[in-house]
Amino acid sequence: MEFKNNDARNTYEQLDERLKDVAYEMSVWCKENNLPFVITRCVGPRSKTSVTDIHADKRAFDSSVRGWSIDCCHKFADTFNEKFAKEIGAIAKSTHEPILVVYHNSGEGWHLHNQVRKL
Repeated sequence: MEFKNNDARNTYEQLDERLKDVAYEMSVWCKENNLPFVITRCVGPRSKTSVTDIHADKRAFDSSVRGWSIDCCHKFADTFNEKFAKEIGAIAKSTHEPILVVYHNSGEGWHLHNQVRKL
């Protein structure tokens, strides 16, 4: 597991424990698939493109897909959504369904948004 910058590294420990457990499994999956796992954003104020305060609530982190194929991005999201979404994934505002990993471009570039629901 790598971090884009000191801010991401320093705020990682503040994340919800469930999310840190999943992040470890994600890093293992990436290593097994020869992909970099770089956390780019953890805890912080709501950005101008954010829909919710989930990062400020310590329930989400973003990870880079630089060097990944689109197929790998979808495989990663599918793998972790199938494994964890029903149990701990955040409830999507658009579908009202649980989802752990969202592969999207929220205006700041394509990335993986990884999130858990409130306890």
